[in-house]
Amino acid sequence: MLCFGGDAAHYDGLEPVTPRSKHVLHSDGDFDDMVDAVLDVAVTVIDAGLKTHEEVHVIWAEGNHDQASSVWMRKMLARIYSARVRVHTPRISRSALSHKGFLLCS
Repeated sequence: MLCFGGDAAHYDGLEPVTPRSKHVLHSDGDFDDMVDAVLDVAVTVIDAGLKTHEEVHVIWAEGNHDQASSVWMRKMLARIYSARVRVHTPRISRSALSHKGFLLCS
């Protein structure tokens, strides 16, 4: 199971500010650069998981700084890996997975 914790995108729009209170956040590039970096990391980690595991369950958790970005990342990863039956990418914000008697939730 791969869990990308909340705030993977750090901020959620063209301006590096928090969505609710508009506090300014440090950023080392523009939103386009951040999207490329987050997507590159996600695909690299998922592909690495496929090399060593029979199945990869991806949970993309929503943070307080990337609420909208989390939605499109979940949906984008689901489409990217739609033909890979070994990759499970829920399109919903809250996930639950049963594994060996344990219920894992995000």
